[in-house]
Amino acid sequence: MRKFVYSALALSAAVSPALATEDDWLTLDQELEALPTLLEHHEGGPNIGGFIVSTYRYTQDAGGVDDAETSDFAVERARLDITGDLGDTGYSYRLQGEFTNDVTLEGAWIQAPITDGIHVRMGRQRINFVRSGMVMDNHLFFLDRTFNGTGWRERSEGAQLFGTMDALRWYLGAFDGKDGAGTDHLFNARVEYDVMGSGLTAHEGAGGGDDPALMVAASFSTDGGAATVDGNAVVGGTAFALEANMQNSIYSFGAEIVNYSDNDNGTAFINGVANGSGDAATTYAVFGTFMLAQNGDNGAGGWEAGLRYEDFEDLSGDTRITVGVNNYLLPEHQLKWQLQYRQTMNDAAEDESQFGVGLVASF
Repeated sequence: MRKFVYSALALSAAVSPALATEDDWLTLDQELEALPTLLEHHEGGPNIGGFIVSTYRYTQDAGGVDDAETSDFAVERARLDITGDLGDTGYSYRLQGEFTNDVTLEGAWIQAPITDGIHVRMGRQRINFVRSGMVMDNHLFFLDRTFNGTGWRERSEGAQLFGTMDALRWYLGAFDGKDGAGTDHLFNARVEYDVMGSGLTAHEGAGGGDDPALMVAASFSTDGGAATVDGNAVVGGTAFALEANMQNSIYSFGAEIVNYSDNDNGTAFINGVANGSGDAATTYAVFGTFMLAQNGDNGAGGWEAGLRYEDFEDLSGDTRITVGVNNYLLPEHQLKWQLQYRQTMNDAAEDESQFGVGLVASF
């Protein structure tokens, strides 16, 4: 906001010097002197940010089809994010737009305080189920989320109550779920506990201080609704998740395991038929990353490598190994190059392999 105000005043002075009188210049000097005080009274206004995720992917035996190849450049994410506080009321808001294809509403919510440490958030928002689905796209270590994270990254309209008690955080939510405006809502609950440290950073991979931070979490979700996805009837069910994540400035480790009940097809209730088996399924993922070279004083020059293994437990018996290497040009994943190789092993068809390059910029 300060940049916009200063730029506007400078532009005003630049375009009309011939018309300015001595009194005009004196007035301008007084306005500039008063500007810091003026801006202090406008803190809490909208903060505008966002990010762009641009990628190239080459896939061999795409979709498990022998000799099928794809070579694709894409802008996978182009996000504009507006946040702010509403005066001294304790209320805040977030508005997110996505510009990758058509302009879509990614998120829109208002958050209100209930009591000390407890808030309610109403609107379009993420369901807090697994961390791999909750991390922002520009803060991912790999180009792709886990199988479970992909299902749970999508937003839904609803209300979520959440709070903190020392090292424990909890979330309780009710959302539209599969049937939209129908009466069968999705209900979600999650508990996180910091066994070590004071919490993880906002991004995947190594981060934080030299001392490790360890978080464990458990989540439960149930949805009795039904919907038609790609011409198929999809019925909701229940899902239960356990996960653990450890992180410090040198390394990170994590594991997640999610059990889906019969009839939900491993869909995570959000983004269509993902598992496809129609039976109960237990999927899991384990990963680890290590800093090959630390960041310099200016946050540039950091290199980090990571490895992840997943088991989808679907009809095809899919498992996946993903290897990634990141180069951080700015700290906190603000500007980074990502290199990734993944191989999906399939019992019923050809194994699929993919090489990807990503460039991520946050602003």
